[in-house]
This record gives sequence, C-alpha cells and structure tokens, in this order.
Amino acid sequence: MRLLFDLFPCQTGSRFRGIGRYVMSLADTMARLRGRHDMVAVANGLYPDSADALREQLGRRLPPAHFATYTHPPVGPNEGSDAAIAATLVHHAYQAMAPDVVFCSSPFEGWHEPGTPALPIGRLPSALRVGVLYDLIPCVYPEHYLNVPVVKAWYERRLEALKEFDLLLAISDATRDDAIRILGIEPDRVVNIAGAASS
Repeated sequence: MRLLFDLFPCQTGSRFRGIGRYVMSLADTMARLRGRHDMVAVANGLYPDSADALREQLGRRLPPAHFATYTHPPVGPNEGSDAAIAATLVHHAYQAMAPDVVFCSSPFEGWHEPGTPALPIGRLPSALRVGVLYDLIPCVYPEHYLNVPVVKAWYERRLEALKEFDLLLAISDATRDDAIRILGIEPDRVVNIAGAASS
C-alpha cells in the first residue's frame, strides 16, 4: 500500500499549536511503523522554509525520495477561483504519485493562508481519501464561531468537503458522535483513533 501523507498543518500557524504537533507526531510514528508499506510525505511548496525543515525532520524515518512538495498559485482570502485552481493542481500532484490512500491531516487548515489543504475534489483512481477530524466546535456553538458571514461561508465549504472523504478519523468519541449527528456521516465512515500524548 502507498500512503500519501499531507503535512500542510505543520506549515501553517497550526505548526505551533496542538494540531501541528499532533500531525507531526502522527506522521513520524506512521513512518516508523510502516513496515513494508510505502509512505510518501508531502508538503506545500509555498512554504519553502517549513518544507525544508519537515524534509529534514522526517529524513531519519523516510528515504529522501519519499518526501515531495507540490505548489499552486496562492489562494486569496475569499477562496474563489483561486481555490479551485489550487485544489486541481494539488489533486494532479497527488495523482502523479499514484497513492492508494491520500491522508489529509486537517481539512480545516487554510484560513487566511496562501496554501490549501488536501480536500477531496474528485476520485483519484483507486485511492481512498482519509481525513482527520479534531472537532466540530463551531457547529456546536455557532453563535461564538460562525457569526461573521465570511467565516461561516468558509467553514461551511469545509463541512461539505468532509462529506466527500471515504473515511474520517476522529480524535474522540465525542467528535465521532458529532460527525454522525450534525453532519449525517454514516457511522461506518467515522472511526475514533483518539488523541494521545507522545512520550
């Protein structure tokens, strides 16, 4: 099996927060435990400094040929046609790597960023599309998080993208339950993998 693991949250402002640390730890552990499976880590070329740092950090786990970058025109704040072009280019970069699984480590990345996350925009031949879901807090408390129209529109586009993933990996039972209850995701398409502290 060939797993394509997108490291975008390790390049945005999230890299200093919980999601970025979680994603880096998960990538490192998956690379260490991959056995005979093939894993390719990918980073967004719009962030060259962090891409270089990620290549170096994962270099102790993955051969150099198993780290790649993709790039696209920067996405504007309103995510109009820029986002569609960027998503198409990322999709084609993934397709060129012929993965069996495309792993989006945070579908909600990208607010006011020039880069875009690995959202599903169509089916890669035989590739399973997997995303990590941390929480749906803005859906639970919309009066606190979705009271600005542009933020609400951006978040709702991400919610729609969640429905396109073949599998969602929730970090808690509460998040899994929210995905089923709020988004109507079928229970067999959401699995709780839990969050855990590294050593």
